[in-house]
Amino acid sequence: MAPPSGTRFFSHSRWSIEEVSAVAARLVVRLLVAADAAVSVAIDDTRFHRRGPKVHAASWFHDGSAVGKAKTGYGNNWVILAIVVRLAFLERPVALPVGFALVRKNSDDSSRLVLARRLVEALSAALPGRTIHVVADSAYAGKALRGLPGSVTWTTRLRANASLYEMAPPRTGRRGRPRLKGNKLPSLASLATTMTFAPTTATRYGTTRTISTAVLRRLWYGVFGPQQVQVIFVRDKSNSGYDIALVTTDLDATASQVIERYASRWSIEVAIEDAKQLGGVGRARLPSRKPPDACGCRGPELALRPLRVRVGTGSGVVLLACPRFGRWSRRGGPSSRSWRLSVAGRCYMLMPWRGGSGVGPGGEILVWGLGWAAWPGGRGGAGWVPSRWSR
Repeated sequence: MAPPSGTRFFSHSRWSIEEVSAVAARLVVRLLVAADAAVSVAIDDTRFHRRGPKVHAASWFHDGSAVGKAKTGYGNNWVILAIVVRLAFLERPVALPVGFALVRKNSDDSSRLVLARRLVEALSAALPGRTIHVVADSAYAGKALRGLPGSVTWTTRLRANASLYEMAPPRTGRRGRPRLKGNKLPSLASLATTMTFAPTTATRYGTTRTISTAVLRRLWYGVFGPQQVQVIFVRDKSNSGYDIALVTTDLDATASQVIERYASRWSIEVAIEDAKQLGGVGRARLPSRKPPDACGCRGPELALRPLRVRVGTGSGVVLLACPRFGRWSRRGGPSSRSWRLSVAGRCYMLMPWRGGSGVGPGGEILVWGLGWAAWPGGRGGAGWVPSRWSR
């Protein structure tokens, strides 16, 4: 009997997105992160276009890619947590999404920052004993970040109007509550003019350059409360002032490490774009109880069939795709690489694999385009090696 399709599993079976995320996170960390290394995490959100009065949790959200001055769009807004890994055959970092949370307005799930913290705390619980370095853009900074777990650090961009404070003065012994913060510091622009910048070498976006940085340890009380933070002023193109200011709760990290960590955040932007443009994520439509699949299959034709592959020893994750995607012709036919990725990527599911032989991807394009991302080994260290396709 052919294995059940991913569509039927997600629509008819009982499953928990939290448990699926925990299993995926543990698998990614076990296979792609060294045992003594910290886990790098990137967080961002994206909007999926949705229309109709019955679409659950659909509303108007800010979308930087939307057309018009308002930069808003209607649909579902998802907060995504991705584990950032380094692969031996790629110079750039790769973000593998493992955590997801739906934003629901007028509810306890209306804050993206609160949802992001929940995802991070769930990841920390799934990976006990691991240090987690979280990186996000300036939108993910607020009072919800106070009191983070001790194994979690948070790095983000410091807003230009951020108010920094001196450390809290020692207790005076007088009655009353002791001060939680010191005197307020001048604006960031004024601080940059009084600080001493030093040359720092950092690798960002595939390029290694020497830039000027200045480090300041103070309080960003409006966000992290009385927790001391490290502020990195970066002077890249300007001769005075600063170009960007980064803030992190990781006091042990150097300026170069903080800069490279924040630059790795871009990998989640690439992952979201690839998922939408190539994988067809967010394009599913469910007008009936048994909807057709995105590639045109329905009923028994949708069953995912295994393909035999020749691989090395080890374990990993395999991707099953509908076997009929190569027989259905539309706009360029099966010979078009982008067409294959767009169609086949809409009907897939991940399954664990262990041993020297097992279930392989559903087509040649997915073998080289997606299969390698979850398993670094293979014959000669090259990844998935197809033997012959079985229908």
